[in-house]
Amino acid sequence: MTIAQVAKKIVNECLQVKEDEQVLVSAWNHTIDYASALALEVEKAGGTPLVTLDTDEMFWGHLTKVSETHYGRPRRAFLSALEQTDASVFLGGPEDPSGFRKVPGDRLAKSFESEKAVMDKFRDRKIRSVDLPVGQMTPQRAKTYGFNLARWRRITDNAM
Repeated sequence: MTIAQVAKKIVNECLQVKEDEQVLVSAWNHTIDYASALALEVEKAGGTPLVTLDTDEMFWGHLTKVSETHYGRPRRAFLSALEQTDASVFLGGPEDPSGFRKVPGDRLAKSFESEKAVMDKFRDRKIRSVDLPVGQMTPQRAKTYGFNLARWRRITDNAM
């Protein structure tokens, strides 16, 4: 399935985006092609996309270089955006998961706990969401997990 076909299916069939709906697309540096295709399909459906970008450098820096005292800061701008969000698509996570080995579990737990307000907002507002694992199907992850990347992609494509 092509990236354009995946985007069309996600926007029109899975999320059923309607006129004037606001759609959040959470991208990573290695998923920009998907984010772009999804944003275009949202526009074609009459919706308005908001694309956010995470990078491996930012993600690992947050987990290893930012003081844990900063983890609980409210993400006011993001929470405000969610007040107007009707649907969302998540495009994976860090390209290379090997960094998780370098992060102490308690530090990782504190970071994830700090996202509770965001997750609560998704649930409370009943924001329609799709977690599209394309950003997790990377050569680095396949190697780390001992997966055959081509087979992994084929299985995921077939599931879609």
